[in-house]
Amino acid sequence: MFSLIALYVIIRNTRINQLLLLLPAIILSGIVLAGYGCIELLTSKKALAGFSNPGPYAGYLAIIGCVALGMYVFKNQLQAVTIPLACYPKMLLFKTLPIIGIIFIAIVLPALRSRSAFLAIIAAAGYLLFCRYQLKIYGTKLMRIGLPLRLLLFSTITAVTLIALYTVYSSRIESSNGRMLIWKVTGNIIKDNLAFGVGTDGFKTYYMDAQAAYFNKHHHSPYVLLADNTYYAFNESLQFVAENGIVGVSLFALFIIALFRVKFNARFVFLIQLAVGALIAFLVFGMFAYPTQILPIKMVIVTLIALIANLDDRKVNFATSQIATGPGKQVPAIRYVAGLALFAGSVMIIYQGNILSSASFNWQNALNLYEHGNYKASLKSFDLARPYLQRDGDFMMNYGKALAFAGDNKKAMIVLIEARRYTNTEITETALGDVFKSLKRYQQAETAYIAATNMVPNRFYPLYLLAKLYNDTGNKDKAGETARLLLVKDVKIYSAAIAQMMDEMKKIAAEGKEPLNTAFN
Repeated sequence: MFSLIALYVIIRNTRINQLLLLLPAIILSGIVLAGYGCIELLTSKKALAGFSNPGPYAGYLAIIGCVALGMYVFKNQLQAVTIPLACYPKMLLFKTLPIIGIIFIAIVLPALRSRSAFLAIIAAAGYLLFCRYQLKIYGTKLMRIGLPLRLLLFSTITAVTLIALYTVYSSRIESSNGRMLIWKVTGNIIKDNLAFGVGTDGFKTYYMDAQAAYFNKHHHSPYVLLADNTYYAFNESLQFVAENGIVGVSLFALFIIALFRVKFNARFVFLIQLAVGALIAFLVFGMFAYPTQILPIKMVIVTLIALIANLDDRKVNFATSQIATGPGKQVPAIRYVAGLALFAGSVMIIYQGNILSSASFNWQNALNLYEHGNYKASLKSFDLARPYLQRDGDFMMNYGKALAFAGDNKKAMIVLIEARRYTNTEITETALGDVFKSLKRYQQAETAYIAATNMVPNRFYPLYLLAKLYNDTGNKDKAGETARLLLVKDVKIYSAAIAQMMDEMKKIAAEGKEPLNTAFN
């Protein structure tokens, strides 16, 4: 967060002629990552370019592609306001480079199969072309034609848009319906926390409990087979409202109003249009994904927002403010305050970066040892990383499971309960159920297994563990009832493990009586 604020302050107070050099730099980053993706497609058939999955990668390339398109369509205006030096490679930076960027991105993007990225490009490209070729003039002419023709044209555009959206929806219908489930559950979170939301970054804490509550009420929902552990709302607007409530939305609306009420020189209007075009791509992509969780995307967006703020003629430019250093002597204030702030910020960023890098290395080392069954050895690396990653729910879940396999169930219980505060998932609840069972806290184990079952009801393992819990504690009737539920459960992906669980459940079901509705004792 500090680094993004520092980036905004620096860009906002940079001379516009120098600031324009950032646009080719942004395009260059897209070319490098798109080129990396091309190489990966040729070698491994899967392009990620360092991103966690193809979705964020496609979103980044889509936004960069829109910046490149904006630079190309406004190339003449860009060259007119840049540094007027004979050696300055204007043609390369503002015409050739954007074309190269568009070509590279156009090669890689289709392989990523991101529908939201394609929609983002279409929306942003439409806006940029509208602005560049003054289609408002044509809009005025359109109003002069007869009403029947206008209605026909409007109906045609609406029909084409609806067909396109349905095509996007039906191309991967399970994925689309999965997002519908997430949006439904997120809507329930918003209703329950309308004023202030669940807090910043609180979505990962509350979502899975809300999904469990949804399936607890809708046992036969068509979304059962689509449920999974979810960390993001796949819609930035919904997630923002869920986390910040009406109060946060109101404050953000004031920021947006202030941002776009800039008073700028008319010759820079194309820069506003270029930045807004890329922001449109970001917003459209954010309707179906989670771009604010991706640092490279956030850096580009902060840069564009700072560019818009920089063009405001009414802004107080700190870079030109003066500080008196003696009789008749004045120097720019930014040499003192900004220089000191940047130095302190750089030291802090480097220090924190080294700490997080070391903690991540220890976490990965712990996971490697854990996966090879060296549970006690992995705890040393987990302990080294914990002071810096103890607010990461996934880290704490991994640490708790390692403690449980190492035999320290009491400490595992404490760590897993802490993990649940930051990121609660079916995996965490299942691990907690195992720990509670080992500690003979059977009632709490039952609660955890039931929570895990309701969170992702298509999973077999939590319900299997619940049946085993009932069976191992002598509650044969409940064990048989749960086993029979598992035997009639729809199989999402059949495997040898599921076959083995089904065989065990058949034996338990045969031992139990007819289904009962008594509570667990």
